[in-house]
Amino acid sequence: MESIQLNASSRMRLIVFKFRVSNMQHIPLGVEYREANPQESRVDSESGGAMVIDRRDKSSLAEVLKAIEPTEYVLVDASCTPVPQKDFCSDGYMVKFVFCRREYARSSAEFDARRQKISTGLWALCKDALWSVRIYSNPHFEDGKRVPDAYSMSINCAGRLALVDENGKPVTVWPRNAAGKPQKSGTKVPLAPEYVFRMKSKPPELVAAD
Repeated sequence: MESIQLNASSRMRLIVFKFRVSNMQHIPLGVEYREANPQESRVDSESGGAMVIDRRDKSSLAEVLKAIEPTEYVLVDASCTPVPQKDFCSDGYMVKFVFCRREYARSSAEFDARRQKISTGLWALCKDALWSVRIYSNPHFEDGKRVPDAYSMSINCAGRLALVDENGKPVTVWPRNAAGKPQKSGTKVPLAPEYVFRMKSKPPELVAAD
């Protein structure tokens, strides 16, 4: 299991989690349904951002969320939009959660009333499943204008792999040998992440650990 560290600094204005899910039951209660906006459907790299971590399968984000929620970032928005069906690609939903640095955070009283319910659902998405993860560092814009020396982190997740079954019991798999082949002569073990993402505040850069 590899540990990958993300470093948040005072220049990071937003942290955005994006989960692509195929089943509506995985969308947390309280998340607002919105129609898809073509102008917001661009790949992160097309918005002037840079991929800082390429695809890592079977990744856990629970430690990242635990580090974010009690600190200087506040959940200010949560939404889901339908993903258009394309050739050789199934449809589904994109569920988006936006955390903003506390000093810039603005949210409505109506959203504040739903925040705890949404946070509980987001925690389940991170705690009870592994994901294929890509991470981007994007320029930050307000009212259509780029904010100098500010950026956002986009954590893009797909390929949900459940850690617990519908009865709440751990999903088990055959252990694998050094070559990655399953060893079916022993006892199954709980499914475990291959990568664990963690968050720290210093140094002030967004990087992947060696």
